[in-house]
Amino acid sequence: MDSGQERKPWEDSVPQGLPVRVQALCIGVSEYKELSKLPNARADAESIAQSVVELGASTAVVVENPMSRTDLKRGVQDFIRQIDKDRPPRIVFIFYAGHGMQEGDGIYLLPADANPKTAEQLKSQGISHDELFRSLKQGVDKNICARNVLYLVILDTCRESLQGSTVVAGYSPEIHEPLSENRPDHWLLCTSSSRRGVADDGKDGDRNSPFT
Repeated sequence: MDSGQERKPWEDSVPQGLPVRVQALCIGVSEYKELSKLPNARADAESIAQSVVELGASTAVVVENPMSRTDLKRGVQDFIRQIDKDRPPRIVFIFYAGHGMQEGDGIYLLPADANPKTAEQLKSQGISHDELFRSLKQGVDKNICARNVLYLVILDTCRESLQGSTVVAGYSPEIHEPLSENRPDHWLLCTSSSRRGVADDGKDGDRNSPFT
């Protein structure tokens, strides 16, 4: 994660006493070490964060170029710890732009040092969407007072399979629900590509991906 930067507009907090509409975590991974670089992913995360703040009474945190699975998990856990469980937002929102792969029914988000060649490496180097929802359920949903919080996850990432993978998915091509034991009561998952699909990072000179 980058450090030492000037404070960005989306880092301003909601004044004390006001209800929070949206609390967002926006992750952008551009500087991959082995996989192809994605110049627009970091800008996508910043643009989405800015859009959230412009809603009013909303906050956003940007995590840029997490190097490892540990860094990626730390970014998620730090965000979860910042959520006020006594005065929760109406929407807890996670946006991810970067490389991703799908193995079976798991969509895996890949940090900057990832370069998986096997299913085991994919699981040890990345974070699945199931793990993301499980973190939200265990870290927030079980501990808040309100019961009408929506957990919104948007993944602007490819869903290609590992080369040579023969894992059979249990769901139809367009259904990728998190496991029932991992998902909160109110949730929504949106992806920029279908199973085995490739997401578009945008043309040279563009600031954002077409999806963003």
